[in-house]
Amino acid sequence: MWQTHTRHPRAEGSSTGTEVRRALLPRRSGVAADGSSEPRSPAALPRRPNAPLLHRNLQRAGFQWIFRRLGATEGQLNWIADGQFSELIRELRPGVESEDARATAVFGWLAERCRLLRSAGQQTSWRELDAPRLQQLAAADLADYREVVALQDQWERSFREACESQIDQDYVDRHLEELATTRDGASLWLLSRRSDNYAAGLRLMSDAAAAGFAQAQYEFARSLIMDPDARRVVTEAPSPVTLLSDAAATVPEAKVVLAQCLFDGCDLREPDHEAALQAARDAAAAGEPDAIFFLSSRLSIGELPADEVAAWRLFKSTLAEQGCYGDEDAAFGLESRGSSAPSPVPSAAARNLASMFWQRYGTQAAARLGCD
Repeated sequence: MWQTHTRHPRAEGSSTGTEVRRALLPRRSGVAADGSSEPRSPAALPRRPNAPLLHRNLQRAGFQWIFRRLGATEGQLNWIADGQFSELIRELRPGVESEDARATAVFGWLAERCRLLRSAGQQTSWRELDAPRLQQLAAADLADYREVVALQDQWERSFREACESQIDQDYVDRHLEELATTRDGASLWLLSRRSDNYAAGLRLMSDAAAAGFAQAQYEFARSLIMDPDARRVVTEAPSPVTLLSDAAATVPEAKVVLAQCLFDGCDLREPDHEAALQAARDAAAAGEPDAIFFLSSRLSIGELPADEVAAWRLFKSTLAEQGCYGDEDAAFGLESRGSSAPSPVPSAAARNLASMFWQRYGTQAAARLGCD
């Protein structure tokens, strides 16, 4: 699944030397543009919030990435975060009945999440499977983790009950299909995800991208890059670079894939390492630094400073600790299964740079990802 995680601040400058250009560094308000008054002692990175706030952030982050793209309101996102599913469904249903595109899209995504929810047995089995990894945690962290997990599991049980009692998948399909006849991009995208037919689903995704729905442009581009059969099904598909460039204005994840695409020279284009690095830095500033890590192992030594890579890694782990990626394991720094050796301890310079990145980009990135 490509579920990952608005517009965002762009990182300035594109350094290809051994230093991070001064224009990339965060500045406090009132600091001269020439950087003559850079902060002497950057503020420390924030710590993980308490368990109830972390749980709420995790739920917000799990929905915000797509709720905003579907036009959901802040109040509707808060209902999800607070587990008030029945209230949200009741508010949306009149709009669905009147064929309101926004209400139908949000309702459609709720139904899609209902289809993908774990059963009670799967939920229990997952926690049991995950238990041995908790030995990585200190006693205080383990207590917080267990409190968060208890809140998470209760939230999921409530969501599952609302799905079973209030969501009719056939009803949802009918209303999405009605709106899709008007070339509504969000409805076409949702139908593409719900299709059991590979070719039909891909054509629906292509139609949604053509209608200008940014999430569909991003996912369709990924299909064209990763799946050799995709272009055989949609022979008139635009280039991945065009789709990703169009999507990037509202889907920062698209900049991650765009950076990789530009670096490798996909779509029969010549590689453009400078443009790839700029796209990667733009994505990182919005809370999506994975392209930086991709490029760090492929660029020549000196093109991407090691301290900058380490700083972005700290920036991402700080967002994860706030619950901004909707992943409780990441919030507690649990190593993923099959992960490679831990990253080296960052230098003092990398920590200072991470703090400056946080001062400049942290608030906007956290808000975009859904952290409260």
